[in-house]
Amino acid sequence: MNKIQTNQLRMHLNVQTALDSNSLLWNAIPILVTAKNEHDELILRIREVNEKTNADSTSITEDKLKKLEALSDKGVVLAGILYAYASYSDNAKLMEK
Repeated sequence: MNKIQTNQLRMHLNVQTALDSNSLLWNAIPILVTAKNEHDELILRIREVNEKTNADSTSITEDKLKKLEALSDKGVVLAGILYAYASYSDNAKLMEK
């Protein structure tokens, strides 16, 4: 969730809290009960979408980390090969690098 979406969710949660705290005042009005139920469903849907988005984001991050580790392993192998070649060919400049 970005900052705007987070702020909107907080707004919905604040409205929900206010309505829950004052339910005795509006509970007798059927249209408000319907609106409150729809509002609660909206909050649930927002949270569900957020959980799906975060789960996808986590898997992408883990995939990037695995690829980065594989790349660094290959870099170490390549550096070892270059060092061995530099040592074999008495190339001091290459060995330093």
